Amino acid sequence: MAKAPKWRPLLLRFISELRIISREESVALGEQGIKLNLWNSQKRILEQLSEAMDQGIRHFNVLKSRQLGSTTVFVIIALFWLALHPKMKGAMVFDQDKTREEFREQIRTIVSSIPASYMNFRIVKGGDNKFMMRFSNGSQLTFLVAGVGGSKEAWGESAGFSFVLLTEVASYGSEAGLNNFEEAMSETNPDRLYIFESTAKGYNHWKTRWDAGRADPSTQRNIFVGWWSKELNSIPRRDARFALYGLTPPDERERARIRIVKERYGHEVEAEQLAWIRWRMASGKQTESSLNQNQPWIEEEAFILTGKSFFQIRLIARDYERAGAVPYMGFRFWLGNDFWSAQVERIQDQNRKHEIELRIWHQPVVDGQYAIGCDPAGGSDDKNDRHAIGVWRCYADKLVQVAEYADNMSDTRQAAWVLAYLAGTYKNCMINLELSGGYGKAVLAELENLKQMLRSDVYREKRSAKNHDWSDFLDNARYYIYRRPDAPTSAGYIINFQTSGDLKRQILNQFRDLHVNEVLLINSVPLLEEMQIVVQDGSSIAAPNNQKDDRCISGCLAAHAYIQHIQPTLLMQGETYDVVERREAGERTGGHIVDRIVTQYLKQITEEEIAMTPAQQWMSERGLV
Repeated sequence: MAKAPKWRPLLLRFISELRIISREESVALGEQGIKLNLWNSQKRILEQLSEAMDQGIRHFNVLKSRQLGSTTVFVIIALFWLALHPKMKGAMVFDQDKTREEFREQIRTIVSSIPASYMNFRIVKGGDNKFMMRFSNGSQLTFLVAGVGGSKEAWGESAGFSFVLLTEVASYGSEAGLNNFEEAMSETNPDRLYIFESTAKGYNHWKTRWDAGRADPSTQRNIFVGWWSKELNSIPRRDARFALYGLTPPDERERARIRIVKERYGHEVEAEQLAWIRWRMASGKQTESSLNQNQPWIEEEAFILTGKSFFQIRLIARDYERAGAVPYMGFRFWLGNDFWSAQVERIQDQNRKHEIELRIWHQPVVDGQYAIGCDPAGGSDDKNDRHAIGVWRCYADKLVQVAEYADNMSDTRQAAWVLAYLAGTYKNCMINLELSGGYGKAVLAELENLKQMLRSDVYREKRSAKNHDWSDFLDNARYYIYRRPDAPTSAGYIINFQTSGDLKRQILNQFRDLHVNEVLLINSVPLLEEMQIVVQDGSSIAAPNNQKDDRCISGCLAAHAYIQHIQPTLLMQGETYDVVERREAGERTGGHIVDRIVTQYLKQITEEEIAMTPAQQWMSERGLV
């Protein structure tokens, strides 16, 4: 049996002693309030928070639906923490003055209801104003207003707070102000506790913070509470509305959502709750995207503010669970002004995970075929400032992501070097290069410049890559540059694309179709995160509010090359994923004609190489003879 969290009993005891004012219940004459009977949504917050606190987590991001009673829970946690830790400096941060006054009134009611026999915790005389509260144990609570607009960036620096509750973070008008405030938060106090809570309001700094928390589970904990976590969000069977909204079985989309909620959050959505959310949708008071924002089923839905999610969120959620468990090798590039000094370093230290620019999920296979999509910085849209290169292995019925590069620090010339390195590593490849804005043309020009340089006698002593040594940047890049032919049937061929207007919509729809039909096997969590924020608003399909979708575009480019140039041949050859996997695992498929052709070809090449002098072989490998 699991050990009970040590913080939970203390919290529940504190809650049992206090009283609140609730709009759901009336207060008897002469009473200060009512005893708090926790809703399931409130219990979920307390359970997850106390469990994580027992594990040493002190930083929480809480994404919530509306009207779940979460505000009351957070006020109680704040008072509990200040009462438990004398002389603590705490703060509450609000989006506007009106919210501050509402919280202050609730705090007064709760503090005055705490029995003196249980905990002598009172607001001291003269210690209650719009800026702060002082308590009898020496703790104090400062009230700060971040503001909902403008550029308010100075509202809490150098204050040294050990407890902070930040409410409705998504509404704060200045991300810089929030970042400045965080510098005032203690990082070493063992009694520190920081809670960021908010509903979602599109793809803004709160979404960025939520993603950062998910990527750092060792120090932060994300808590999501959907509409279904509150038991009152249901329509009883005896209610007349149930006959209208509760009798029809769940459709395919609802079944998928119900399944994800069960698998991810451990909650079974019953028919009564399904009737409630259907009724809310049928009321016509909110659009679907607005309802998803305010009453989301899963966290990904909450951030869709305008338009309609282009990719299917339920499929992304499914892929996210799988991709998060797929191991990969991480690398970073050291690229200077000189191609000859470029290096690649493997990153294995978890503390340097943020430095990773290249992720490798699958090693290159000698006879594997690959599609590479390259979206240089600014390639598909001027707001995109990352170079993105996606490498996918091609089968007749599958497109499997094997590698991904993304970086915003290198210039276009350096991006060309990385592209050459990856194409030289995954040798039998077709590259689809984005040309919009001239960035792709700069990549092509640099590749041609390198080819001319490498033809000179100065560099003829350099050897070609014959293995998959990931650290050997120059040899892998040189192999591609020398071997790059001018015929689309040969390895390394470059095709060009301009993702504008109808063409951009075309490749995005192709990529989505492959995803829906389970042709894509996506291993990149960052790619899935980009896909979930792409929305369609009229004829526009893009990531909103300066969010990035360059990994997504590079995937679309690779998929287009696959559909147009690679998949037809693989279909005729019967090179399905299962067939190839069995063959490469040693389960021969019985005299496959392609096997025989490849074997004969390799034998012929080997014999020819043996007959060559070392100098002739060197020239042949580089396409110079």
